[in-house]
Amino acid sequence: MRHGRETPEQYRLRRQNQRGGRKIFQKKNVQYDLIATLLESNLSIEDVLVYGRGDWKKFSIFELQQKLNEILSLETDRHLLWNYLKNTGGYAILPIDGKLVTLSRLALERRMGKCPPDKDLAAHDPTCPFKNCINYRHLRWATYSENSLDRFI
Repeated sequence: MRHGRETPEQYRLRRQNQRGGRKIFQKKNVQYDLIATLLESNLSIEDVLVYGRGDWKKFSIFELQQKLNEILSLETDRHLLWNYLKNTGGYAILPIDGKLVTLSRLALERRMGKCPPDKDLAAHDPTCPFKNCINYRHLRWATYSENSLDRFI
């Protein structure tokens, strides 16, 4: 229930603060998260290529898939950040054939082939601080326990 005569924007902000968190799709947070991560990991802005600003609703799924193909064809060591659509954990996703696919797994499958039977998931290299990075050079096949041990590196 709204308090007094607050505007819809004030109501939204109050409800958001009551829930104790920020929304993952807010454009201003994408920029803040990028700057904070760059400062924490001693990276420069030249090390990063950012695609999208949380504005995935402006594009059709076909257009997003075309953008993804262009990005995945790049040969670079820079971080390729996908900000069009992310899940609540901050990982890059895209609907493909009616299913939400994690783009880190898709990038590895396109470059390295299917996941080996002794591995479980596509994990980010411990040196890559971005969850939404889809550069295959910053990804690897890993087991759940290997991925958990990366937190301590």
